[in-house]
Amino acid sequence: DKALADYTKAIAVDRRFAAAYGGRAIVHQRLGNGKASFADIDSARALGMNDPQLDLVDGIGHLMNDDGAKAWARFNTYVRAEPDAAQGWMLRGRAALRRS
Repeated sequence: DKALADYTKAIAVDRRFAAAYGGRAIVHQRLGNGKASFADIDSARALGMNDPQLDLVDGIGHLMNDDGAKAWARFNTYVRAEPDAAQGWMLRGRAALRRS
């Protein structure tokens, strides 16, 4: 995937480019690479990226892994930051159905 290659190149050029890790996490998730997506989310956060989009991507990954409790927690963080985002509320509801 070209997007994955471009984000990877950006990270190779600047290992401290948090937004590149965040973007690559989204690409990994769309490609079904859950572990790689989680690793990039962790890297972006460790580098100081504080974007609610990371919570959304992280929550979707946990939902895909059938971990409703972790997904709910991430979506809850997301809707607190983005209360007008209907998608976040819908996904939090879906996660609530899968909480153990």
